[in-house]
Amino acid sequence: MPRPRVLVVGAGSSGLAAVQQSLLAGLEPTCIEARPGVGGAWRYDPEPGTPRAHWSDDGWLALESPNESTYRGPPPPSPMYSTLRTNVPTSLMQYRGRPFPSNVGLFAHHQQVQNYLEDFSASLRPYIRFNTRVTTIRHTLPSDPRPSSGSRRWFASLRSTHENDDTLDETAQFDAVFVANGHYSRPYLPWIDGLRSFPGEISHARWYRDAEQFKDKTVLVIGNSASGYDITRELASSIHARRLADPAAALPRIYQSARSPAALGIPWDAPDAPEYSNEVREVPPIKRVEASRIEFENGVVVEDVDTIMFATGYYFSFPFLSPAHEPFKSHPITYSPTPSGERGAPSGAEGGIRMHGLDDRFLFLLADPTMAFLALPYLTIPFPLAQTQARLAALHFAHSPLLPRPLTFAPDPSCADPLTGREDGAPESRGPVTWAEPRGRQYDVMDRKAERDLRIGAKALRKAVLGY
Repeated sequence: MPRPRVLVVGAGSSGLAAVQQSLLAGLEPTCIEARPGVGGAWRYDPEPGTPRAHWSDDGWLALESPNESTYRGPPPPSPMYSTLRTNVPTSLMQYRGRPFPSNVGLFAHHQQVQNYLEDFSASLRPYIRFNTRVTTIRHTLPSDPRPSSGSRRWFASLRSTHENDDTLDETAQFDAVFVANGHYSRPYLPWIDGLRSFPGEISHARWYRDAEQFKDKTVLVIGNSASGYDITRELASSIHARRLADPAAALPRIYQSARSPAALGIPWDAPDAPEYSNEVREVPPIKRVEASRIEFENGVVVEDVDTIMFATGYYFSFPFLSPAHEPFKSHPITYSPTPSGERGAPSGAEGGIRMHGLDDRFLFLLADPTMAFLALPYLTIPFPLAQTQARLAALHFAHSPLLPRPLTFAPDPSCADPLTGREDGAPESRGPVTWAEPRGRQYDVMDRKAERDLRIGAKALRKAVLGY
């Protein structure tokens, strides 16, 4: 009997885990990767270019790289910046049974992580096709060409990413699918009243590489999670070093706008915060923009900002899972955002700010559990999470006797309307996505003290090792 064929979309950390676990479960994996090598978001692109702005009629901003295309040509630059280090100790971040090399410190530099993934993938590369995009995945139709091995559940279209390659799309069929394309490709920029009138530069953390880019610019960083904290820290440190070298110099400022205290990093006003923290002026969210005049929710106004840098995360974007095709036509997984916060139309390439239609593990497509989405939750330890999810899904796809009983699937309760209980009626809010409540965190959701202690301990350890 032929082995079940599985498609793995992406050869980043999650896709590699899916290939490994598919082989262990006796499946036949084919991994499709748009880039020329493994690593996904960990592959560093030193020259990301300058983002281009696209405004919708209702004033919603989208940014993309020059010549960036959803379906043709090479993929966009990764979001990796030059000094990035992990905020998870390597002893926790590693795949099971595959420790980082002994010469890698507790918080690895991004190139060390990339090297680790390349080493991990050595035996998996015969199953990976590089420089190839998945453009469509849908249910197989009776009218589709029948392969010699027989029709299978999922139909996929593949396309070369080489420029000027006019080869016709290739098609293939699979019994199951791992979606592991990551969620660091399409930047999320919140709707802000009057933003289109801003005369300065607007960018996103996906295009940030180092502080040198902004040495003579006053920057407003919006967001204070991992990238927002790091960008603000680097800009403040650069300004402070120049201030120490020449106290009389006229230097730019750094503002950071956030809705709540930083979950990562040492607060700028903490007693033990580095000296450069004094360069950071913290402000609440923006209320409105009128040309160079930026007003915040507390009434404070500034007019000296040269660059607004959004560090506000990314959409969940799956351009190959179109709502024009089943099962996504009947069961959309993302909806277009609207300025009012209401749910828009089912979305394709543009993505959405939360996921719909998944099971209560935040893993399987409820309408067809032969599709699994790896490592969607934030604030987790992604490599071992993806490996564990991939193992469960691979055993399910293989109908393996190693599972004590067949899996059952229930709706994700975080998608229910909190007032009516309607199964998929929750508002389009980033809150449940960012914190992935109640299923997304990688520890017992009832054990808040353990969660708090883990965060405090990780912050203290990072400060002791890296100084921030």
